[in-house]
Amino acid sequence: MPKAPRYNLAPQAPPGTQSSRQASPSATSNAPSRIIHRTDGMLKSNHKNETVHPYVKQDVEAAKQIPFYAWTEGALNLTKGDIDAWASAIDELNWFQDPIIEDALTEFAVHSNREVHRYIPFVTIANRILELAKGTLPDVPHSYPIDDIQFVKNDPTFLLRIPEHGELAAFRRPDILVLRGVHAPLVGGARSPGVAWSDVLAFAEFKRCRKNLRDLLAAVRSGSLPPVIESRDATPELSDLEPPPEPTLPPRSLRPRPSYIDPDCEMEEDDSQSSAEGSEDNDSSNQSSYHPGAKPALRNFLQIAATGDSAMDIKRAPAIQAGGYALETAACTYGTRLFVHGIVIEDDDFAFWYYDSSGYLRTKHTLSLFRDFSRLAAVLVGFARGDASQWGALPPVISPPSSGAYPDHFPPKSLADHSFDMTRPRRKGVVRVTLKAPIFAQYGLVGRRTFLYKIETNSVIADTPLVVKISYQVVGRKPEHDVLAIANKARVGHLPEVHMWSDLWKLSDGVRQIFYERSKEMSKDETNIATYEDRVLRALVYTEYLPLNTLFSDPDNLKLIPVMATQMLDCLHDLRYKAKILHRDISCNNIMYEMRRGKPYFILIDFDFAAILDAKRKGRSSVGATSKHRTGTLPFMAHELLQDMIRMSMPNYVLRVVHRLRHDYESLFFVTLWCTITMPEVADKTLKERLVDYVLRWETASVESVSTLKSNMIRQLSPMRDVPLPPCAEFLRRFFKAWLISFSKGYNLFDAITIKREEEDLALSDDQEPEQTPAGEFDLETLGGFICRDAIIEMLSRTKVMQAINVETAKESRSQTPPSKKVPKSPKVTRATRNKADRAKKTSTTRKVNVAQKSQRASSPKRLNPPIVVRRSAKAVSVAKNATTTSTRVTRSMTKKGKV
Repeated sequence: MPKAPRYNLAPQAPPGTQSSRQASPSATSNAPSRIIHRTDGMLKSNHKNETVHPYVKQDVEAAKQIPFYAWTEGALNLTKGDIDAWASAIDELNWFQDPIIEDALTEFAVHSNREVHRYIPFVTIANRILELAKGTLPDVPHSYPIDDIQFVKNDPTFLLRIPEHGELAAFRRPDILVLRGVHAPLVGGARSPGVAWSDVLAFAEFKRCRKNLRDLLAAVRSGSLPPVIESRDATPELSDLEPPPEPTLPPRSLRPRPSYIDPDCEMEEDDSQSSAEGSEDNDSSNQSSYHPGAKPALRNFLQIAATGDSAMDIKRAPAIQAGGYALETAACTYGTRLFVHGIVIEDDDFAFWYYDSSGYLRTKHTLSLFRDFSRLAAVLVGFARGDASQWGALPPVISPPSSGAYPDHFPPKSLADHSFDMTRPRRKGVVRVTLKAPIFAQYGLVGRRTFLYKIETNSVIADTPLVVKISYQVVGRKPEHDVLAIANKARVGHLPEVHMWSDLWKLSDGVRQIFYERSKEMSKDETNIATYEDRVLRALVYTEYLPLNTLFSDPDNLKLIPVMATQMLDCLHDLRYKAKILHRDISCNNIMYEMRRGKPYFILIDFDFAAILDAKRKGRSSVGATSKHRTGTLPFMAHELLQDMIRMSMPNYVLRVVHRLRHDYESLFFVTLWCTITMPEVADKTLKERLVDYVLRWETASVESVSTLKSNMIRQLSPMRDVPLPPCAEFLRRFFKAWLISFSKGYNLFDAITIKREEEDLALSDDQEPEQTPAGEFDLETLGGFICRDAIIEMLSRTKVMQAINVETAKESRSQTPPSKKVPKSPKVTRATRNKADRAKKTSTTRKVNVAQKSQRASSPKRLNPPIVVRRSAKAVSVAKNATTTSTRVTRSMTKKGKV
């Protein structure tokens, strides 16, 4: 096939087939590049058609091979009896000798050495089978649920990508597509808008022929080869596939990142016991957790990714290429599909594949177009007879609008106007949530597959715009809203405001459980049982925030980079020491902002990978590991974690590195540097390309190269001098250097202690054991106190940019504290205040007079009969008479008693 263009978004390839591998720097210097709105990593590199996402190969290796009839019962709702009945009817109707089918089979066999010449014959055969089946086979109606369904030759037309991914997604052109009739004319037309991935129902990928199909078809027609499906394996093992012809840079890795296994949930394990161990939320129907391939297969992948220059350049083998199509279909449909169907055709053998967020499944055996024609025709009819749910439509809990009911309007472009019910915490009543415009779709298939939508509700939830995050979360992992509740209770700032949450559906409620149960019944070998990692479709409603690129695209706002850094340092510090939480996935997508009082207030989001620390286990996680992938986003992962990923490929690998707070601080450093380099608008195209090429190395190089690059930057200061920065951001270079000084001091101290211990060990004889160093002698969390929030902020405060921010903050604090003004009071309040003041004044005056009189009496001589002064006033005379009368009465009474 001709190779894909490098920077064209049109569906049809322009003239010229030069591979990006062979393109010179000058040939790509004028290629347009832009910052993508909220994509994983916000990178602008491009996949070639002959390469696929590196994790597709890992998932293909991990794919479960299950019995053929277990696959048909789960995927097509067809039992062995159903297929046998249809196959018998097809034999009786003699479809194999239908003139149209017979001619197409002959053409298919004649062009066995030319892959592209077999597309049209197969499409002709498939569409003829669907037409013949209507109303003739048992339980097959005269019209299908999706009546205009048809197989279409697609190659060499490139499918359209969604705007949110931009240059992130790959240019791909499947050989065969299963489409609705309304979309079929869009394929191959020079002026047509093209087919979008959201229009694809299924796809098929061919492989060049290795057989003499002419002789095989002649033998089948003569009856010398009876049909049998149990005699052939589906596809060759990956070790038998052809190696890539030459190395290239790896494409981006934007799904859950390579596994970094930590025994204490600092790393996502692929252990079968991990999801069963740790949570009361684990569903009992999850009989066995999903194995992403045995650990040797994982190590083989990581060894290639870590050391080989051609790690991410994967040869276009049919199973791997089909996995790439499944990735694009899942990532470019805004969450409209639970799963995707695919067919891999090698020679005349058909293998059927199933792809969802838990992994890949494929049939253990294949069907031959010639020898198993009747059974193969029955399977194709089974595809067409299926309703929307058999093509991957979401469960009924998320309902389409009345004007877009399924299956008439399936598949939709997005979930816009779909709705579902939620309940508010601690409140009665149901809230109807209606999805509006999609704003984000994660570029991934296996894993969380997060997608975000704007929403409207039938009742007032908040006075701010809301979004809903919908993702496939591992059953057993602590939900994000519970983690945020712990953080809010500890009064941690810079957190998103969550309003509602709900678990909508589980994989174990659908066909995944059918695959598991039927394969368990039909398989004697445990490796052929469709064990899986159960995931729950979870909706989380929170306040809508703004992405960083809307802020830092303006060069004048780069002065806010230190503000973001200090706010996030505070947030991470408080999460760790107040709430006992590690975020473990710091990236440019997971930091957003909102405006408060005219200033940006940064928010840390996405706590799906957060770990709850246990004080009894010395700060290690108390939550059992459940996911099979390493936490973190590759361009922002700390260098120690990357180094440990490399060691995973070694035979005697020992789990050594525990995810600590300093690793999140390091990720934050790379996020701030990434934003500074990639987000400001740069007019000079040459400089822009240089900036982009530099950060491309963080994500597209091998894991070993990225680890070395980051290690040199963190442990040494010299690499920072060579980091290209936009001219408008040059004033931040000293800021980044100051941050690196803290890292360098900590790691240099750690290296010195390590060297000292190694020297002490060398001095010991073989029969002596090294002395165990007390655990509290050196602080591994902060590396001697150098890599902590206070130490980093103290070092940053020495730079001019931080000093200017501190001065500005102090001025704003003073200006926001106005002098107190007397507020006029009401008459009643004024009168009561005046009376109270008068009473207090009178009391104080009386107290002073009494004190003065006491002082005077104490200083003057005592008098036996002090003179009585009677003032000549009416009142005084009255008082005097009363006093005389009283004295006379007392004297008379005393006389009567004889006392006088």
